[in-house]
Formats: sequence, C-alpha cells, structure tokens
Amino acid sequence: TILISMARNPFEQLQDAVVEPRQAFEDIVALLLKCLGPSSRRVRVYKGDGGIDSFEGTLGDGGEADVFQIKHFPTAWGDSQKQQIRSAFQTTRDSTDYTLRKWTLCVPVRLTKEDLRWFDEWRTKQDRPIELMDGDDLTGHLGEDRCARARAKLREWGVIGLQGGGPQFNATAFIRRENYEKSGLIGVVVVRIDNEGD
Repeated sequence: TILISMARNPFEQLQDAVVEPRQAFEDIVALLLKCLGPSSRRVRVYKGDGGIDSFEGTLGDGGEADVFQIKHFPTAWGDSQKQQIRSAFQTTRDSTDYTLRKWTLCVPVRLTKEDLRWFDEWRTKQDRPIELMDGDDLTGHLGEDRCARARAKLREWGVIGLQGGGPQFNATAFIRRENYEKSGLIGVVVVRIDNEGD
C-alpha cells in the first residue's frame, strides 16, 4: 500500500502512484484538455511532434493553432528545464505547418517564486501570447463536471483526494419493432442510461 500526502495535488501524486509518471502526466493532461475543449487533439510522435503535445485549431496552409506543451517538471527548474521550455516554444513559433496563436505550458506543480519570475520575464520577451497552467490550475479544472473522465482515470491510477462533480447522465433510446398479435404490442423501447460523471 502506498500512502500519499493529501497536501499534494493529484498531478504531484503521480510520482508515487504510477510506474511512469512523466507519460501518465502527459496522458492525463491531454485527457483533461480534451474534456475542457472537445476539439483539442494530440499529436502522435512520428518524425518529431513539431513541439505539439496537444492543440486546438487547424494545421496546414492557413492553419492556426493554440498549442499546449506538457512538461513533467516535478521539482524546481534548472537550466535544463528552462532550455526545454525555450526550445519547445521556439519549435512551435517557427513551425511552417501552422501559425501559432497561443502557447500554453502545463506543469504538475505550483512553481517557486524564482521559477515564476524567470517564466514571466521570459514570456514578456516573446511575440506570441504565452500562458501557464500549473498544478493548481489543472486541479481546479478537475472539479468541473465535464472533466469526470479525467477524475476517473486518476482514481483508477490510485490518486486520492479528488473532488468530484455530480452525476452526469447520458441516455440512449432504441426502438425495436415487434409484432405480438395477442397483446397488440407493435414496438419496444429500450432505454439505456449511463452515468458518465461521479
């Protein structure tokens, strides 16, 4: 049994809950972004991903995209992490596959004062809007009703302390023709109700 501190947000808990926390963080944030914006899409890595982990918009001639870069940086940033951030942004900024509208960095933790200062100073020097979604922001989104699938996945991985939304029902009805001469029944309606929430 693994005991996880309640003071840690769900994304920080991945360090102790799963074998590969980096990949789990990327997967769960991509799922969370899909819940928040159903049109968001992931890019499969094939000959590089062009600096895109997830995006909203279109690629190709005339395409414009809001790009999400997901970085599993669970500790304070050093030179290596800062270089990865600069490089990831520059790759998307210089892409010929689309025009970058906005770039968002997603990280699992609340940043230190020093990291925030560096990030804010760096992003003000760029020519595209840059945003940050840290562990607090991501955790805040988890409580939204539309993010039930992401909460369910985190629970499946053993993350504790998740605040849930309420039930979210999805109903499907099937109508089947029948011919029961004795009863006069001419059809049957079968209703399936699924709770996709908590």
